Order: sequence, then C-alpha cells, then structure tokens
Amino acid sequence: MYLITAGIGPIGALVGGLLAEFIGVRNALFVAVVCSSFGGLWIVFSPIRKLRHLLT
Repeated sequence: MYLITAGIGPIGALVGGLLAEFIGVRNALFVAVVCSSFGGLWIVFSPIRKLRHLLT
C-alpha cells in the first residue's frame, strides 16, 4: 500500500508540471482545485453514508 501511495506522487508531479507547461500555472492550479473538490463525491453518492454499523 505504501508503494502505491508513495509512487503516485512523482507521477502527479510530472502530470502537474506538464499541465502547467501547456496551459499555464494559474490554470493548472485551477484544474487541481476542481479535481480535488470532486475527490469526496464518491463517498457522498455511495451506500457508505447510509451505513449505521460495521458489518463484520
């Protein structure tokens, strides 16, 4: 799990750098803010919100 979470950082930095190179730094930061705000939507629309106790 650590390999996955630590390994995605350099990939994100590369993609962010390329995005900033092509569309500009301000627009790349705007894209990052919009994408990170959508990060929690999967939990809002999942059945986890209706879960009252853990099923073990």
